[in-house]
Amino acid sequence: MNDDIELGFKRATLTIPLEKILPSKTINKAVKRSVKYKQIVRTLSEFQLVEPLVVYPQTDNFYLLLDGHLRYNALLELKRDDVRCLIAKDDETFTYNKHINRLATIQEHYMIIEAVKRGVSEKRLADVLGIDVKSVQQKKSLLTGICPEVVEMLKHQTYVGGTLRVLKKMKPLRQIEVVELMAAANNYTATYAKALLVATPKDQLVDADVKKKMAGITEEQAARMENEMSRLQRDIKGVEDYYGLNLVKLAVIAGYLKKLFSNTNISHYLERHHNELYAQLKTTVTALEND
Repeated sequence: MNDDIELGFKRATLTIPLEKILPSKTINKAVKRSVKYKQIVRTLSEFQLVEPLVVYPQTDNFYLLLDGHLRYNALLELKRDDVRCLIAKDDETFTYNKHINRLATIQEHYMIIEAVKRGVSEKRLADVLGIDVKSVQQKKSLLTGICPEVVEMLKHQTYVGGTLRVLKKMKPLRQIEVVELMAAANNYTATYAKALLVATPKDQLVDADVKKKMAGITEEQAARMENEMSRLQRDIKGVEDYYGLNLVKLAVIAGYLKKLFSNTNISHYLERHHNELYAQLKTTVTALEND
């Protein structure tokens, strides 16, 4: 099976002179004034480390730049001569960067840890990233107290630093339950995490007295939230248990309805004598076909 899957780029990187790289879009002045762009310039200037650009071979040893235009412009600004590149096997830019967030919160944590291992001081990191030393320290210890399963579940999420700090107040099993609820609601905010913290039983907290420190929440309100959250978890579990079976049933029903409407006599009969039912079933079939 794996032999039939072809990688979208060559395995080995290639160092290419910047003058041989042709950008596929321009970066305007407003972007170059942005905090993100300035951080990239400072990082490349200080650490000499560049994530490979993605390029596609052209004629006369030139390469079309598919991904990495900010890094490319920053390198030009820093008067670099060449850069390490991944060589793509097609010129489809959609593949590389449209649906990838390259600086998820946990990925940023790992980057800082790696930089510290290489001997970069916290002060220097703070200066390069444009943040204070305390923020660097918080990012460095971000995953302390977080169970591995939760790290895996949140590794592609952005802006979850505050959420992780709330999760640290819960025991591992509760952390997993809370993140599963967040995933079901597609809500990973710290505010939602705090609400789930309030609804967490004391025996599932690292510090059983943490609820006493939550202003504005009475014991009665917290108990009610616990009951409601437990009921919600049971409901979600019930949906998960029957989701696969219901999906199969829906596929069978959709096939039957499609076959039914392919019969002209039946379709015309339903339209004439049961117009409302016909319209509803037709809408259902159309929705299932477009799903």
